Amino acid sequence: MAGQKKLRELYEQWIGDAEKKLEGLNSNVNPDSPFSRVLADLLEKLKRKEVQKVVLMFDSELDLGIIITSGRKLYLRIPKIKTLRNRNAIGNHQISLLQRMGFQWDARETLLYLGLELNTLANQVMELLSKIVFKVFIFEEMGGKSYISYS
Repeated sequence: MAGQKKLRELYEQWIGDAEKKLEGLNSNVNPDSPFSRVLADLLEKLKRKEVQKVVLMFDSELDLGIIITSGRKLYLRIPKIKTLRNRNAIGNHQISLLQRMGFQWDARETLLYLGLELNTLANQVMELLSKIVFKVFIFEEMGGKSYISYS
């Protein structure tokens, strides 16, 4: 019994440490980092129609990323869901988390999208993207395979 109690305490400590690490990662989004500044600038240019789309690629090998466009709303799209499922890049759990964040299926169920009001602040969009990176997908698995592009 004493061994089980020690094992349980150790397990609870590991969980607590992991939760603290995740909390730290989520709260350490530095708005002054070069990446954050570039993304914020691109989002503002997108709203002003100076840029047509911004692609935030999470994993270029799996073709997993978000395409951000602007029309009547600011749209975040995750395309090729069927392909991503076949490659095990996205599963039902991730789709469920995205839907809880407000993402919806398109009519043919080929992509997930989220429409935001055009007056949504860049830092709010970046916070949402951070949640997607850190809570939906595992950031450590994206090492060296991520990039941002625009046109």
